[in-house]
Amino acid sequence: MRRWSLGFLLCGSVTLSAATLTVTTSGTYSPTTPTSSWTAPNATWSLSFNVDSNPMVSNSTAGVDFDAPVTNFVYKLNGTTVNVGTVDVAFFSTAESGLINIGVLGSAANTTALPTNGIELFGPQAYSGTEAAPTILPNTYAETLNTLVVAGTPSPQALGTVTITAAAPPGVPAPPSSILALFGLAAVGIFFGVSRRRVRA
Repeated sequence: MRRWSLGFLLCGSVTLSAATLTVTTSGTYSPTTPTSSWTAPNATWSLSFNVDSNPMVSNSTAGVDFDAPVTNFVYKLNGTTVNVGTVDVAFFSTAESGLINIGVLGSAANTTALPTNGIELFGPQAYSGTEAAPTILPNTYAETLNTLVVAGTPSPQALGTVTITAAAPPGVPAPPSSILALFGLAAVGIFFGVSRRRVRA
C-alpha cells in the first residue's frame, strides 16, 4: 500500500492536505426570524465549509480577528442547498468574544459590528497563535451568543455548537490504465525472464 501511495505522489495523481479542516454548525431558526431568500421562521438550517488549519489570512488585526479563505461552503435551509452568494468568514479572539462571524451575500465578516447579512457566533477562541499567523484548532465549541442578521436587522437565535474536525481525505482513485498497462508489461517481462533462466539452467 505504501508503494502505491508513493507511486501516485510521484506521478502527481493525488494531492492530499492533512491541514484541511471542516467547520460545521446548524440549528432551527426562531419563530420571529425574518423571511428572506435564505432564512425563514422555524426552519432548520446548517452550514459547512473547509478551511486550512494554518490559513493565509487577510485583514488581520492583532488581538482582534482575521479573515480566512474557505472552500466548499454549503448552506442548507430545511435540507435544501441555498446559494448565499459570496461568503466571508472571520475568526475572533477571546477579547472580541471569540468564535466566528459568517457574512453572506457579499457581506463582510471581518468587523466588530454585525455583518449586513450573516451569522455572528460568540464563544471560545478557535485558534492559537497570532491573528497574522494563526493555527485553527479542531474541537467542538459551545456558542455563548448566536445572532442572525438579515438586511442589517439582528435576530437572536438559540445557542448551538460549532464543530471543527479534520476533513476526510479524498478517496484514492484507481490507477490510470496506462500505469496498469506498464505494470502488466513488467510482469510479463519478469515472467519470461524467469522462464529463460530456467531453460538455461
